[in-house]
Amino acid sequence: MSKVFHCIKGVRQGDPLSLLLFVLVVDLLQFLLNKAKYQNLINLPIPLQYIGDFPILQYIDDTLIIMEGYARHLAFLKALLNSFATSKFLKIHDGAY
Repeated sequence: MSKVFHCIKGVRQGDPLSLLLFVLVVDLLQFLLNKAKYQNLINLPIPLQYIGDFPILQYIDDTLIIMEGYARHLAFLKALLNSFATSKFLKIHDGAY
């Protein structure tokens, strides 16, 4: 029988495990954005000839999501990101100061 593993603190910056956790979390975010795209809840910023992943840019611990600026789609994206952040104990910076 195994013992229960309790996580008390998060991973510190620079910890080799943090890179793996980042990749796992952004992979889930990519999945959610792709699903929203296929359900027409958000649109691509420009029409593309191929069917691929929803375009997001990721660098170190930042993620940039590029999409059309329709109010309904932005409201959906904000709700999706807030739900995603809450479930993963993340903070989202919306660019507004």
